[in-house]
Amino acid sequence: MNDIDLDDYKLTMHNKTVLITGSTDGVGRITAEKLALRGATVLIHGRSINKINDTVESIKETTGNVQVYGYHADLSALVQIRHLAEEILSDHPKLDVLINNAGVGPGPSEKQFMRTISEEGYELRFAVNYLATAMLCELLLPALTLTQGRIINIASAAQRPLKFDDLMMKNAFNASSAYAQSKLAVVMFSTFFAEQIRDEGITINALDPGSFLNTRMVQQAYGGSNNSPESGALAQLFLACAPELNGVTGQYFTQLRPDRANEQAYNLTAQKRLWALTKQLIAIE
Repeated sequence: MNDIDLDDYKLTMHNKTVLITGSTDGVGRITAEKLALRGATVLIHGRSINKINDTVESIKETTGNVQVYGYHADLSALVQIRHLAEEILSDHPKLDVLINNAGVGPGPSEKQFMRTISEEGYELRFAVNYLATAMLCELLLPALTLTQGRIINIASAAQRPLKFDDLMMKNAFNASSAYAQSKLAVVMFSTFFAEQIRDEGITINALDPGSFLNTRMVQQAYGGSNNSPESGALAQLFLACAPELNGVTGQYFTQLRPDRANEQAYNLTAQKRLWALTKQLIAIE
């Protein structure tokens, strides 16, 4: 982790509303608690209703902040993503920060060559890691525009150039490659979409919160790690709150510092091609 003590920033999030997808465990869970401690209204998302309820009550008890609410959706299903966005817009017309943290990792080594698809027939990692991210960014724009909010899309140092003739990896499937492709798609989209919404005052950045953090995803794929997920949560907090990032958009960060992603992420032709395909896949005009 970069040598910055975020407590020195006296970061406050009073009167701010933050949605964090995939926040019932791991980095997202820690980030949610840190934001609640700083006074934010925190919207917890997960796939398990029981885990959502447990997380909400635990954060309320730990932080003394009662403005913590739970939302249920399986982000591999487009209809559930739409329903989630509708719920958020109805309950919280103004949204200050969207952290697209939910994701599907490479999985255990014995399943590396087992291709899994979403409800709509899309490769699962591309669907959850990328399509859900792009869809929520688009659908929640009305709430983010009212606050000139921030979007943080969680990427990874693992990046693989997109093969547009086989984005769903029907040929020669490998879970690690699928994961890396989905994460480069997140960076490419974030870079492109930042320019599309610049006039709205919304900022959007992609973040690698750190490699091999000891999360459930890493435990499943590699058996665990000595790297604390706390550092990833601090990186998410920094991008969500730090005043020096006001107006900073279209960037890729590795933890607290700007970095350079795979070069394909900056190719305008590839960006436009990905967005055109994305709109078709998620049925957004």
